[in-house]
Amino acid sequence: GMSSIGSDKVTLFGGSTSPDQTWVYDLSDNAWTEKFPVTKPGMRSGTGMAYLGGDQVLLFGGLNLDIQNPNPNYDDTWVYDLGDNTWIQKTPANYPSARSGHAMAPISSNKILLSGGDFFTHDTWLYTATAPACSMTASAGADEHLLFGYGPSQCKTKTAVVNDGTSPFIYSWTLDRALLTGETMTGANAASVTICLMNNAELCLTVTDAASCTATDCATIFAEDVRCFSGNNQKVSICHNGNTICVEESAVPAHLAHGDYQGACTTSFTGIEDDKIKLDGDPVFNVFPNPSNGNFTVTVNLNNEIKNAGIIRVVNMNGQLVKELNLSEKNRLDMKMDEPGIYQIQLITTTQVITKKLVIVN
Repeated sequence: GMSSIGSDKVTLFGGSTSPDQTWVYDLSDNAWTEKFPVTKPGMRSGTGMAYLGGDQVLLFGGLNLDIQNPNPNYDDTWVYDLGDNTWIQKTPANYPSARSGHAMAPISSNKILLSGGDFFTHDTWLYTATAPACSMTASAGADEHLLFGYGPSQCKTKTAVVNDGTSPFIYSWTLDRALLTGETMTGANAASVTICLMNNAELCLTVTDAASCTATDCATIFAEDVRCFSGNNQKVSICHNGNTICVEESAVPAHLAHGDYQGACTTSFTGIEDDKIKLDGDPVFNVFPNPSNGNFTVTVNLNNEIKNAGIIRVVNMNGQLVKELNLSEKNRLDMKMDEPGIYQIQLITTTQVITKKLVIVN
């Protein structure tokens, strides 16, 4: 009996001259390797085998070559797992009669069709395996910040990381919104996707493996359109001393070095201490624990102004926006930062801003 196993291997068992050997052929190595599982089916030829999914194949029946056994054919069911190099006998409650020379083929994940055998057997059977537990995980990576119009930060390539899955994998990257004019997304069905965005979006990855297990993960893409124009020349907007200016791309690093940041200024309130900035109703804006290991909570005493227009922003030391969340009438937000460092966390409304220092440690 022979069966494919995965996308590039074939398993062989039995035969009239080596009736109880297990061999695996690897196409990528062009090599046959004999396996030596501790337990294995009895000696046979004319057996049926079919791919079950993952690293497994199913074997049923075959011509009995043990001259000490009075039964001419087997009616047993076995599963071979290449990853564990084990044969395990299965005991389904209902099964075909003993036979050899029958045909077996997979028809979907964990389902195998068996038909015929010998010269006078013409029945058809369906074997359904218990779906294996899926332990596969997938990661879309950390949240990202893109600056549309500033070359070094306009696009980002993200690569899926998959653990405990069975190749080959099927990848699907999706956004939670349609692309805007000028935005691009390439590689949506590949392991790596490249995105160029000018507005915020949620990028989600779904991975399906050879065993039909699926895993999903998402990353938030914070994106700004930082383009500005002087005549027909495209430049980059910079927040400089509380004012938005338009500079050549080559001048951006120098501005970042002395504390400016790309994009329009988020507020006209600069250089004001926390205790001097108060909103109507004297709201409470707390961040804890601070310092934290990356997981922290923000609480706000909501008033009508904050409910309607309140935003929480986290900005890194280069002035880049790394997180932005609308309060949406929530007075408590659980947040996570992946990279250690010192950040500014801001509560922004239509009139004022409260800024606090946020410290993330390893």
